[in-house]
Amino acid sequence: MSENIQKSSLDALHEDRIVSFGKFMSIDTSRRLPQFDNGSSLAYHAFDKRDKLKKFIAIVSDARLLPRWTLCSAYDGLANTSLLRLVGSGVLHWPLTGKQHYVFLYHGGLGECLVNQGKISSIIWRHPEIVRYFIAPLVNILKDMSDKNISHGSIRPSNIFYAGIDKNQPIILGDCLSAQPSSTQPSVFLPIDKAMADPLGRGRGCILDDIYAFGVSLAMFLRRNDELAKLNDDEILRRKIEHGSYMAIVGAERFQASFLELLRGVLHDDVKVRWNLDDIMSWLDGSRMTPPALSRRKKANRAFIFQGNKYLFPDILALDLQKNPSETAKIVESQELSQWVEKSLSDKEIEENYNKALERCSSRGAISDNKDLLVSQLSMALNPALPIHYKGVNFTYDGLGGLLAGAAYDDKPLSLYKEILMLNLPDHSVSLKPVSQNEILTQIKIFDNCRAFIKQKAQGQGIEKCIYMLNADAPCFSPKFKGYFVYNDRSALIAFENLAKKGKETAIFLDSHCIAFFAVHNSRLIESVIYDINSSDKSKKIAGNLRFMAAMQKRAKISSLPAIANVFIGSLSDVYKIYNNVKLRKQIEDGVKAEAKKGNLEAMSAYIDNHDLRSKDQKAFELAKREYALLQDEYNEYNRKLANKKTYGVVNGHDAASVVSWIIATIMTIMSVIAFLSGYRIF
Repeated sequence: MSENIQKSSLDALHEDRIVSFGKFMSIDTSRRLPQFDNGSSLAYHAFDKRDKLKKFIAIVSDARLLPRWTLCSAYDGLANTSLLRLVGSGVLHWPLTGKQHYVFLYHGGLGECLVNQGKISSIIWRHPEIVRYFIAPLVNILKDMSDKNISHGSIRPSNIFYAGIDKNQPIILGDCLSAQPSSTQPSVFLPIDKAMADPLGRGRGCILDDIYAFGVSLAMFLRRNDELAKLNDDEILRRKIEHGSYMAIVGAERFQASFLELLRGVLHDDVKVRWNLDDIMSWLDGSRMTPPALSRRKKANRAFIFQGNKYLFPDILALDLQKNPSETAKIVESQELSQWVEKSLSDKEIEENYNKALERCSSRGAISDNKDLLVSQLSMALNPALPIHYKGVNFTYDGLGGLLAGAAYDDKPLSLYKEILMLNLPDHSVSLKPVSQNEILTQIKIFDNCRAFIKQKAQGQGIEKCIYMLNADAPCFSPKFKGYFVYNDRSALIAFENLAKKGKETAIFLDSHCIAFFAVHNSRLIESVIYDINSSDKSKKIAGNLRFMAAMQKRAKISSLPAIANVFIGSLSDVYKIYNNVKLRKQIEDGVKAEAKKGNLEAMSAYIDNHDLRSKDQKAFELAKREYALLQDEYNEYNRKLANKKTYGVVNGHDAASVVSWIIATIMTIMSVIAFLSGYRIF
């Protein structure tokens, strides 16, 4: 008997750790799969209740990493067997954190990763097999993703897996959806500008970033030594800037000549000459490719002394200027740096960018009062490859959205990001990058829109709207939604319903973050109610909120939301007053209450916003008002006459006598005429 009790206890414990995901899938919270983690997005064993032998991987994303839920449909359309196959995705309440997380469910059954992070690989493949099982599959993945305008952003040996126990098969590339592109990448796998940026400030990602990461991954897979192990990230970055990425990564390693040719092409720091997919495809086809020449760095003919160090290269000086804004201001005000740029560099482009940077800083006031702006502008002028650096944050021109969203998630002040936008720092950065004119104009238009939002005072504008416009993957960061992952109509309604059940909601559900979020993701719907939502009239605000929630309920196809309906019932007394007829008002109130019991927000809103009834009620009210006005005029006229009591009766008597005399005279006249016509005479 004791054995049965013990078995029952174990079964109960087992059930406690199992979380259902969808109709048939379950996730075991006690079985971690750390080899499939993507940064702080953690992997767990999952299974199908109908067949527990099938293996699946559930990646429970960290909301701060802004999981790429908007790409699920496009990713699912990729028919590439070397990509993790997506089985499903959605929001799940995770018992280990007590919060909602966005979960990505993939097919499992994979082997170990090619190379553990920071380790040396033990290559089992020969040259042809490396091409067949590693290079070709990765390139095909990049081609398929590029065709759908998706970047992977997590290509590294520790996220590349053998297909199974049998290692003589094409590799499988791991998860990329649970985090923003490059946000979980060790900096060694990133080009210089992305490596220097904060993880969430690395931008949207692009195919050229993935090609670069593919090149570093190939070098890490092929290497027999680990020259970089003794260097920290800053030292590796400085080595990349001084010697170029190819030399910094490959170093003294001896690879096969054809691999060196490939690595030299894909690790070039200049994106204009870095090999693209067509170049790599040609290499795979056996074409003899000419590797691009290594970039020649701009070197001064005289060293510049700064903080006791000598600098011949402006790109390295740009890095160190950022570390000491006060000293930077001094060498600018003394003209030392200007003279070195003009006389020792002999580079017209840098000189022009430098002078423009000084002009922008001077237009803001004294140099000494704008040290952070000065450092930001000068570092970009001296080394355009660097990301934007301002007051301790680093980001690419298209990475501001991720950084802003991360700050909102952490509940940090957003004033710094307003300042960055108003100073036009992203605009200046993109204008210095080797991108198309169309990209420059597109980005500047986006930043102009953001500045326009910041200047507006209405709810749903301001910096909140910038968050969601600059980052489509950002969930709603309303303080109401702490612990929830709200990313669409359905998730918002479920969160509101739970909050309403706990008594934590009022009938004014939508705050600035909610309005801003839906203004970006569902602009037509929010525009239809924005006037009422922003009204100073509380009853209009409540009616607007109800109308919006009702429309969301219809779109989300949720049949009943009784807790939300109950919150509205307690706040609609003033809303009913838009109807003038008391009986009609009572009928509508009764109808709304009946629908509230069913949780039908759409029907509740339809009662209040019945345009036919409102029109009839208004017409009847206007008619009543006119009748009242006539009666009021008559009343006023009598009061005017009664004001003179001496003449009021006499005048009325004379008037009455005149009327009676007129009637008698008219009758006599008619009788005389009739008698005359009949041949009779009265007199």
